[in-house]
Amino acid sequence: MSDVDESKRAADALSEVTLAMEDVDLNALLDEDVLTLLECKQTLTGMCLRYRRDQQAAERNAEGDNVE
Repeated sequence: MSDVDESKRAADALSEVTLAMEDVDLNALLDEDVLTLLECKQTLTGMCLRYRRDQQAAERNAEGDNVE
């Protein structure tokens, strides 16, 4: 599996998780659990963005390698 594929799979999976977290009814949670959920979502969003940047960089590198 290429770097592009690995980064894309990681970013896609993290994106799905963060989207699923939006379905959680925060009113049903204890205050401390709301804070924990929001902190985790922020962390996962940051990870997703990092893997997207890695994916884009790997795509640019792959395109550069194919240019002669």
